[in-house]
This record gives sequence, structure tokens and C-alpha cells, in this order.
Amino acid sequence: MSSNVTVIVPTFNRSKYLPACLESLLAQSDAADRIIVVDDGSTDGTAGILKTFRDRIECVRQDNQGKAAALNRAMPMVESEYVWVFDDDDVALPDAITLHLNALDGSGHGFSYASYQRATTNADGSLQPGPVRQAESYDDRALFIDLLEENLLPQPSIIVRNECYKKLGPFDERLVRSQDYDMLLRLSRSYTAVAVAGITYYYRLHDGARGSGNDNFAFSAVNDKWIKYDQIIFDGLYEKLALWEYLPEVSTEHTLTPQQRQRALIKRFSVMMRYCLWDSAMADLTDLLRESLADASLSDGERQILHRIFENRALLMFRWGYDGSRIRKELRGGNRKLADQIRVELSKSLYYELNRDLAGGNRRDALRIAARLVPLLGLRGLLAASSAK
Repeated sequence: MSSNVTVIVPTFNRSKYLPACLESLLAQSDAADRIIVVDDGSTDGTAGILKTFRDRIECVRQDNQGKAAALNRAMPMVESEYVWVFDDDDVALPDAITLHLNALDGSGHGFSYASYQRATTNADGSLQPGPVRQAESYDDRALFIDLLEENLLPQPSIIVRNECYKKLGPFDERLVRSQDYDMLLRLSRSYTAVAVAGITYYYRLHDGARGSGNDNFAFSAVNDKWIKYDQIIFDGLYEKLALWEYLPEVSTEHTLTPQQRQRALIKRFSVMMRYCLWDSAMADLTDLLRESLADASLSDGERQILHRIFENRALLMFRWGYDGSRIRKELRGGNRKLADQIRVELSKSLYYELNRDLAGGNRRDALRIAARLVPLLGLRGLLAASSAK
């Protein structure tokens, strides 16, 4: 019986990991209708490996143009109802397609998404399973809202209806990195999704090179490359998304109440901060303090949004031009009561990262964060942070 799923595997110089990837896809309990591998101009042993699978997969080769171009080459070839884009260094679990189809068939959702398990590679080439990244279940637009802060779902986590890809158009070939994140945001903005019950693949962690032939980079540069290309995405979203789209409970455009506008500005400010788009973030902070009602205060949800700004990326933000004194200057204008509350939540966010580094014995990074606390927050914010639980 046909699964009505086509798998696309773009690959570039991953001969070390590609065999395990393809074997796992060929071992699915519900077999894929087709597995299309696009060799994006590999210069290692990839061509030879693909020959050993030639009777079981379809291969397309092109000059190196990047992952997005490789995907765009394969997408017009798809005739099935569903598409699963799978990374060439990951390993699928045997029931992955079955679990996705159980959730997606007849559901009316545009795509399904699943949990995955991180894994490292042992000396003998076998995988060493690690922590599980559990996919939460979301209602309506809430998935899109959370994805604005972080890419929670690597591309192998999702299986998508082919018609959705066709309507959204091609992957953005400007993006050497984060082309999957860009497409995921486009998908979750336009379509609802359903969570899959179970883990569907191993997400392999390794120190191999990333990128394309024209922009190849070491594992140590991954986070900086992500920010570089994420900025292209979010610079466009700042202009494209209406303010109401930052609120999960609002599904259509309408005039926002003062409280809704405050929450939307806080959300967009936090998103732009996390992606180091400082001018956009400061514009929202200025508007927030200028427009807020005299008796405005932060809700618990707004405090949580602000508290997440520096989560897992404080040092990255510092490298990308973070200027605490600029925020402190903006907090001096407009509604002082609200500004003081924002200052406290920012201090908690940084102080939490500092304490986490200290607890992990990473004193050097803790000192780097501490060095930013006083210039950013002043004595009042620092005292609030140190007294916060």
C-alpha cells in the first residue's frame, strides 16, 4: 500500500553520514513512495555511495548552489500528497512515516511535527542517543508565535502536504543557513499543524563542516551563521507581519486594544532583540513606553516574554553588537513605571544566564555577562536582579 510520501534528501559532502541516513529511510515500516537525493555538487565520496543505492532511490546532481536550490530542484518532481525533507546526517526511526500519517491523514492540517532525539557519534560510527526534544501540542496560531523566538523544529521533524509547499512557493535561495526555519515560519503562519505522538528520528550532533561550497564554515561558527541569515528573515518579517500577528489569541486583523498593543509590542521587541536587530527593537521599546497607559503594568505573560530574551544566547547577542547602555537610555523615556518593570525583567533574564554559567563552572562567561549588568541596568536593576528568586 502506498504511503503517498516522497522523501527529499539534499546532500553536500556528507559521505560519512549519508549511508546511515538512506538506510534508515529505506527501512521505514510504511515505505516512502520515492526517495529523491539531490547531490549539490559534492566533492567527496558521495557519488560512489549513491551508486550503491541506485536501484532503491532517485538521484539528481547539480553544481553546488546551496541547500535551498537543491530543494527547489526536487520539489517540482514530487507527485505524492506528502513531502518529507530529511537531512543527510540524521537517522530516521522505523515508524516515523507511520506516526506522521496517523496524525496527519484526514486531519485537515497542513503539516505534522514530531519530537526528536539528539545523538552523538561513537568511535565505531554508531549513534549514542542523548536528550529528547519533546514537541509540544499547540492550538491554532500558538505554534507560529513560539517559533518567532526560536526554531523549535528542525526540518526532519515535519511532514508537509505537497499542496502547501506549492502555494507558499520556493525555498529562499539567499539563505545558506536557516532556509528551513524560513519555510517553517511561512508554513506555520499559513497553516495549522498537528503534533505526532512519538519520536521519529535521531538528530545527529557532529563537528563536520556546514554550508555550501561558496559559504562553507566550521561547526564553531554555526551560531553566528544562524544569526546572519536569521536577520535576513526577521528583517523582512518586521515589515511584513502586522502587529496583531504577534498575538496568539488574535486570528484576524482588527484594531487592537491598548493592552493588546502593549503585549504585541513587547513580543516583537523581544523577537527583534533575540535576532540582534537593534534598531527595530529600540523602535518598539520607544513606542511601547510612549503609547502605554499611565497605569499600565506588565502581565505575568509579558514578564515571561521579557525573561526569555537572553535565554541561551546572551554571549551571542554580545558578539553581535548588543549595547546595554542604549536600552538603558530608552528606558528613561515615556512611562517610567512600565520602564522600571521592564528593567527588572531584563535584569532577571541576564542574571539567570549568569547564575547558570556559574553553576556550570563557566566563570569566564559568567564574568562576561556580569560586565554588562551595570552598564545596562544601573544599580537599581542590578539590586532587583540579585534579590529576585
